[in-house]
Amino acid sequence: MLLNFLQQPTSTLIKKYTVADWQILVNQARHHNLLGRVFYLLEKNQLLSYTPEPIIWHFESAFKVSQRQQINTYFEIEEINKILNKHHVVPIYLKGAAYCIRKSSCSFGRIFSDIDVLVSKEQLRLTETNFFTAGWLKTQIDDYDEKYYRIWMHEIPPLQHFKRSTVVDLHHNILPLTNRYVPDMSKFTTHSVENSWFGSATTLSDTDLFIHSAVHLFTESEFDNGLRDLSDLSMLLDEFSNNNTDFILTLIDRANTLGLLFFIDLALRYIEKLLNNENIDRKKINEKFKILNYKHNKIKSTVLDYCFIHVFTPIQPPMIVKSNNKTQRLLASFILFCRSHLMKMPLKILVPHLIKKTIRQIQDLFKQS
Repeated sequence: MLLNFLQQPTSTLIKKYTVADWQILVNQARHHNLLGRVFYLLEKNQLLSYTPEPIIWHFESAFKVSQRQQINTYFEIEEINKILNKHHVVPIYLKGAAYCIRKSSCSFGRIFSDIDVLVSKEQLRLTETNFFTAGWLKTQIDDYDEKYYRIWMHEIPPLQHFKRSTVVDLHHNILPLTNRYVPDMSKFTTHSVENSWFGSATTLSDTDLFIHSAVHLFTESEFDNGLRDLSDLSMLLDEFSNNNTDFILTLIDRANTLGLLFFIDLALRYIEKLLNNENIDRKKINEKFKILNYKHNKIKSTVLDYCFIHVFTPIQPPMIVKSNNKTQRLLASFILFCRSHLMKMPLKILVPHLIKKTIRQIQDLFKQS
């Protein structure tokens, strides 16, 4: 139900909805954190008049929450810019904050939990110190996890403001340093946006923003927001393709330059398979891949199709979980969980890390008992 709506939100479709259909759509959208987006699409496509009033409330309330969050995000961006700009640090905003700054269509109705900020590794210590002096404190984690973040990860432990409870994830790369795909962040290009509220703020450029969002999604180990993030990518593709008819070809070239073409292949593949995005011309894409000598591994593609199609397909807990084949979904999630950790770091680092984490968890259980 939710996939059909995201693919083609039209009056022809929703006129057929029964009360039970609307209830399924509400439950699925709530579970996948897409209530606000459904309201945005209903309003954008002039479909509110076809929506039962008791149903609109569920979508509209989520949309209003996202509007309030956008205002709060603007305030936090203004504060972060004040803190860092005076020390000649230009923060690059990622993901949800970047969508808000750009007023991208995927930002309307979207909820996110933290503000992702990217700075160069050379500026990381200075940036962290300035956050501390402005009231952002380290979240409570043990010494081992602290060391794990500092040595292996692409970000430091989350920072939370002592008064406003705002959470900032401070990055110095978009992938863990042990990931075989980790890019050179100095090669990324940026885009500046002027706003009457926060002045100027910086995001990644169109291609690089899309690439980062794809990399983030397809290296995840959990997919609670997977369909939302795939929908983000589809809406970004629409937006950028409207501005540049050759955007996809430009995107493929750019991803190839950064060594991240694999993730763009996955993004375009599942946007096409699950969301039927009309901007995707498979013939042109395959020709471009051929020019770049990019080849698919059929066995790997088959396994990934099984996994990603299952985790992106909506469920409506608890009523229709069985009809979505819960066992297959759990298997797909487990395979992707293992895949994510194997991509994150080599076995010689991963195995000792997992052993240490397991021992610590057992010790904590004994302490609690």
